Amino acid sequence: MKLILNDTSHDFLNQKNDFELVDVRNLDVKPCYGCGSCSYTGCCIINDEMQNLLYKIAKCQKLIFVMEPYLGSYSIQCKRILDRIAVLGNSLYIVEKGELRKRGFRTKMKDIKFIITSDITNEEYQMFEKLVKELSLILGIPVYLERIKLYA
Repeated sequence: MKLILNDTSHDFLNQKNDFELVDVRNLDVKPCYGCGSCSYTGCCIINDEMQNLLYKIAKCQKLIFVMEPYLGSYSIQCKRILDRIAVLGNSLYIVEKGELRKRGFRTKMKDIKFIITSDITNEEYQMFEKLVKELSLILGIPVYLERIKLYA
């Protein structure tokens, strides 16, 4: 199953029923506290709407974020979700080429994709590309980036 997390005002129709669409703009997702509880217990201590979203993310094979970057970075809501999916990851980290990396996910998730829906400068796009590459290295799964124009 594909799960699309929409953090934009654009409507995406689920015509083929091959994905589930979740509008995350108004979800109550608190930022990660960085307490490490998920590494030790496998559970996040924060009680908010992310708990329901984690269940859906854990079942998906492909996670797609539809967003408008903010200054060449993730939208605030997408960044919060990314930080909080660490609970689904392998609790063990490794050091590879001088950098800390997770050992993948304990779920069916095979990859993550970011779809950018806004016009951004080439410089912002290049900054975002670097973030996506780093995220792929940290998570240990492929992370893709696509830029689409919604209006002609």
